[in-house]
Amino acid sequence: MLGLMDELPKGEIFVIGATNRLESIDPALRRPGRFDKHLEFLPPTEKGRFDILQIHTRQWKVHPSTDFLRTLAERTTGFSGADLSKLCSDSFDRALNKHLDANNNREFRNITFHNLNVEESDWIETLLKMKPSATAVFGSTLYTPSKGLGNHVDQLVKSNVDRIIEDLRPLIPTTSNNAVISGIRAAYLLSTPGILPKDMDEMFMASLFRSEEIAHYPVYNLSSEVLSAVRWSEWPSKMNSAFSQAAESHQPSILYLPQVDELWNSIVSLSMTTSVNLPQMLEKLRGKKVLVIATGAIHPMHFSWECPFKQVFKSVFRLEFPSSMERGHLFQEALKNVQVV
Repeated sequence: MLGLMDELPKGEIFVIGATNRLESIDPALRRPGRFDKHLEFLPPTEKGRFDILQIHTRQWKVHPSTDFLRTLAERTTGFSGADLSKLCSDSFDRALNKHLDANNNREFRNITFHNLNVEESDWIETLLKMKPSATAVFGSTLYTPSKGLGNHVDQLVKSNVDRIIEDLRPLIPTTSNNAVISGIRAAYLLSTPGILPKDMDEMFMASLFRSEEIAHYPVYNLSSEVLSAVRWSEWPSKMNSAFSQAAESHQPSILYLPQVDELWNSIVSLSMTTSVNLPQMLEKLRGKKVLVIATGAIHPMHFSWECPFKQVFKSVFRLEFPSSMERGHLFQEALKNVQVV
């Protein structure tokens, strides 16, 4: 291919290539004079998702409310345009089936559809069965925050999330900041006793990545769920893929390493410290507009001396367990509409 491209008359023929596996492309193909102009297509932003939902429901006789479409846009982080189209069509099909079941004693030609309405419950039931396609195709490690456990839980962790965002602000890479950073942007979120790993991801981190300041960044994930999906012998290539996708992203991005202390222990127990070669992977991020966010229950200063992460995480921020007032407010809101019989 390289030889064929070099023989093309300059300025007369445009060659356009596409891939879902950027890290698998030979670097020689991306040098000046070859595929040297890059366009990256990421899942739509929250505003983009709202606009797409409006387009797909525009011809409906009964339109979903604007507020509800905004709620759907907020809860569909990571969904592509095709995912959102399927969400709309499946929700409509669900409402249609309910409408037909309600008229099961009538002939089809006598059934009227002017009062067919896609209710919020139809949307929610459909959404619970869907998963963003971008997280599971062609080796992508794009992270999609969980849909959360409701506004009450978001309020429970809000003070923590607001404080962490303020602490992270100097480290967050931006497109407008063209300054060359020679080091690695990295932050370690230290959990306190009482915060379980699952709570860390579903409550704290999901709320952080859904926040307005962070939600528009592509987040690449290297969690135990990602690694457990492959054989342990494939760990080196899977980990290298996550680091490469973050480093080669053409816009500022985030590399998320949940429970990084346990990740290192797993690498050591499997005698993979040499094959994984974490120092080399971390070097890919030096000078890049990538923020590494890791979580764990052990302070990095207590990592073993041979752990490469020990020298990377200089910025450590502690996640505090919600106060009794915050927990009390959660139960008050959750039980507000409960009727005592």
